[in-house]
Amino acid sequence: MERNRFFNSRQQGQTLLDFITQLKNIAASCEFRERDSIIKDIFICNMSNQYNYGKEKLLEDPELTLDKAEEVASRLVASRQHVSALQIRDSVSSHLSNHQISNLGRSHSQGRSHSHSSKANYNHRLSSNKPSSN
Repeated sequence: MERNRFFNSRQQGQTLLDFITQLKNIAASCEFRERDSIIKDIFICNMSNQYNYGKEKLLEDPELTLDKAEEVASRLVASRQHVSALQIRDSVSSHLSNHQISNLGRSHSQGRSHSHSSKANYNHRLSSNKPSSN
């Protein structure tokens, strides 16, 4: 029963490292002769499609061990988190820049209309203070 559960385990919504831990925990009661090798193979075969690049990296190493697979998975997770953080930072930075630019345009046009209306008021006051030419 545990072997069936082990071989049908798929990465679904968990991190790569959590998936390896899950496989190790299930395999502990399966009494495999080449436990680490089988865990490594199931890990690679059944990881989520979003990690296809990671699968390729793992499969490139002809002497891959479970420990090496965990190291690669750990680096892959860390690099994805770093990229995600950069994307968030760039998105926020871009949003702030667009917001600042639109505010700059707004304050500039407000300043222009304010100076235009001040000039109009000044001209109006000058013309109303002139004596009428009757």
